[in-house]
Amino acid sequence: MDIRETVDYWPNFELLQGQLKAVCAKVEALSVARLKDGGAILTAHLSAAPTQAEQAALQTVVDTHDPEALTAAQQAAIDAAAREAAANDAAATIPGWATWDEATTLAWLDANVTDLASAKVAIKAMARMLLALRDKNWPHLAA
Repeated sequence: MDIRETVDYWPNFELLQGQLKAVCAKVEALSVARLKDGGAILTAHLSAAPTQAEQAALQTVVDTHDPEALTAAQQAAIDAAAREAAANDAAATIPGWATWDEATTLAWLDANVTDLASAKVAIKAMARMLLALRDKNWPHLAA
C-alpha cells in the first residue's frame, strides 16, 4: 500500500525515511519525486494499511519534517570533512615540512637540531604534522 503526500519542500530523504519508519513499522521505503516548483511528492510504501493512529503519526512526521536537519551520520560526515580540511590547512602551515622530501628533512634536522631547545622546536613541528595526519586519515579520533 502507498500513501502519497505533496509537500512544498525538498526533504532530507535519509532523515525523513528514518522518522517515518520509527513511527510506523509498516513503512518499508520512501520515494520522492521533485516538482518544478521546488516541492516534492512523497510516497511512503507500506506493507499493509496503517491504522488511524499510524496514519496520524505519519502525517505529523511529514508536516513537521525539517529538511535542513541532519541525521547523526550526516553530521558526522560533515564534521569529518571539516576536520580533514583543517588538517590539510594545518599541514600546509608547517614551514617547509609539508613539502620536503626525506633527504631534505634529514639534512635540515642534522643542520638545525644542535641542542635541547632546537630539538624541542623540531619535535613540536613533527607533533603538528602527526596531528594533521591523524586528523586527515582518522578524523573520528580527533575530539
